[in-house]
Amino acid sequence: MNSCHKIVLTFGWILACGSTALGQGNILISDVGTNSIKEFNGSTGAYMGTFAQGGGLSVPFGLAYGPDNNLYVSSLGNSKILEYNGSTGAFIGTFATLQSNGNAYPNQIAFGPDGNLYVSSYSANAVLKYEGPKSGTPGTYDGKFATATGLSGPTGIAFHLDNNGSTTLYVNSSLNGQVFQFNSTNGSLVGGGPLINDASHLSGPAGLAFGPDGNIYQTSYTAAPSNPNKGIVRYDQSTGALLNIFTGSAVLGAPADVVFNSKLMYVTDYKNNAVYQYNALTGAVKNGGLPFITSAHLSDPTYMIFTPNGVSAVPSGSVVGAAVPEPTSLALLTLGVAGLYGYHRRKQALAACAMG
Repeated sequence: MNSCHKIVLTFGWILACGSTALGQGNILISDVGTNSIKEFNGSTGAYMGTFAQGGGLSVPFGLAYGPDNNLYVSSLGNSKILEYNGSTGAFIGTFATLQSNGNAYPNQIAFGPDGNLYVSSYSANAVLKYEGPKSGTPGTYDGKFATATGLSGPTGIAFHLDNNGSTTLYVNSSLNGQVFQFNSTNGSLVGGGPLINDASHLSGPAGLAFGPDGNIYQTSYTAAPSNPNKGIVRYDQSTGALLNIFTGSAVLGAPADVVFNSKLMYVTDYKNNAVYQYNALTGAVKNGGLPFITSAHLSDPTYMIFTPNGVSAVPSGSVVGAAVPEPTSLALLTLGVAGLYGYHRRKQALAACAMG
């Protein structure tokens, strides 16, 4: 494995070698309905089985490959970060238990350029910091790293190497359609306020990713006044200005995450239990508008990630170069992650009653 193929930190941060993927890799998806991580062939979308589960995994959300190449998963149902073998999916242990009012509802996770783990805490309205796996005290809580007035219900996060050469932490504020920037070294707010403030197009944004053009791509989990079809919205990375609804008039049920790989863009649809594939340069839907991954093996998918097989265009929650390209059938991201957890539990109970 050469240095370009080495995944330093994924869905935390990947240092990519350019805007073209070096290999397809497979897709791992957090599947809330089965409390597991599902694996699909990255080229065909074929189901390959359950990659990881157990160890108390409850309502899986964020995914990240660490500097040790293991897979880290945010377990929203019990506010833990769990660690699994990055190659086999075998459970290793609990990496961290979140500290915020007893239950911090960890949403997205990302490893920073310092090798430490950063977690968007929905209930704490902050990004929390934990010592990375290669530190002397892995999993130790270092406190709230990034907070700001107006940051409300943080979801997707991503470290990005900006055009000015500095690495910046981007954070979705899901309850007001905003995106904030923070200094990646000390967590201070950049710009004095949100880079993006667009509730007209964003309602419950979760997935946040940087495309091959270097711009920001956002999911809108529920319909917004100027985005009734819940399309993927594109913004200028430097100014935060709205560029367009990238996916045009295509209708999505409840888009939870957006990921780029090579010249393709992938979107998880929580409501339709599917993953859709798009041309990463034009936004045109692939496969005749049919899902790339169908509902047969998905039950409430949230975040996704490509396995470290030469991924270059990276998932939400990743550090990428400036030129390189991350809930329910109700409005649960708008209602909050707590709403999702409660809805999921009620749905499980209803399913049990219906079966028996």
